[in-house]
Amino acid sequence: LRLPEPRPWPDLDNEDPNKLHPQQQQQDDGMLNAPDETELLDLPMSPGLASLSVLPILKNKKKAKIIIKENKSFNTLEELASNNGLEIQNVSALNQSTPIVAQAGFEPKVIGNAFRLDIEGTSSLFEGETGVYMIKLNSFKSAEEIENYSAFENQLTNKLRTNLDFNVVQSLKKSADISDNRSEYY
Repeated sequence: LRLPEPRPWPDLDNEDPNKLHPQQQQQDDGMLNAPDETELLDLPMSPGLASLSVLPILKNKKKAKIIIKENKSFNTLEELASNNGLEIQNVSALNQSTPIVAQAGFEPKVIGNAFRLDIEGTSSLFEGETGVYMIKLNSFKSAEEIENYSAFENQLTNKLRTNLDFNVVQSLKKSADISDNRSEYY
C-alpha cells in the first residue's frame, strides 16, 4: 500500500498555483496565514491525509488486542512479568482528580481500574492510552474528613465573583437586539 504525499490543502492539482485556497488569507506582509483548527474541520480531507492520522491509532489498538490475547492466561502480575521479561513498577499517590500516572503519563483507564479494585485485587489486562496494563492495588487511603470547608467556600465564591461581571455583560449582549446604524450618521 503506497500512500499519496500529504498535502496541506486538498484539490490543489487542478487549481492555479497562485490562487489562494478559500480558507487561506493573505496578510499585509505577503505571508500566508493558515486557517485555525475549526476552519480545517470544514475542509474535505483526502484519503491519504486521513490514513496518515488514523493508521497509528489503528496499529496501536491491533497491537493491544494481540498482547491481551497472548497474555490473558496470566492471573497475577508476577506470572505476567516473569513470562514476558518485564519489571513490575510501583506507583503511589493516584487520585481521581488527576488522570496522570507517574511512569505512564495520561492514563484515565488506569486510574479508573485502580479505584474499582479491592485491596490486594488484581485487574485483568486492559488497553490504556500508551500501552497494555495489569494493575494490583496494594493499599488504599481514603481522604481525610475535613472539619471546615470555609476555605473551599471562599475559593468558589471568589471565582464566581470574578466571572460575574463578564457573565452579566455576555448575557446582556445575547439578549439585546443591537443594530449598528453608525453608517447613517457618519
